[in-house]
Amino acid sequence: MNSTAIKKRPTLEVERTYRTETSDPRFSGTQRTKAPCGEILLASFLMVLGLVLCSMSYLHYSEHVKGQSAADAGFAILGMLTFVPGFHYTRIAYYAWRERKGYDFQDMH
Repeated sequence: MNSTAIKKRPTLEVERTYRTETSDPRFSGTQRTKAPCGEILLASFLMVLGLVLCSMSYLHYSEHVKGQSAADAGFAILGMLTFVPGFHYTRIAYYAWRERKGYDFQDMH
């Protein structure tokens, strides 16, 4: 029998570094990016709007608020469509603000 060893593919490991090494003392040290306030406000607004719409959907479904029967499904769909991206980008902004490894404000663009 002809036995051949299966070769493993080499994996590519990428490490992001933010430290700049130059001889100019003005540019030495770590560079910190400025927080994109507009994107953070939009993400927070979408997250809060999604929570409000999901809450309204629950209130329509439990009949605390009277309305059309299709309103609860509509509010639920719109609530999820606004909450999910709002939460995602708000979480990225929070982790970048806390300087967690792998997160940066550049990821919000």
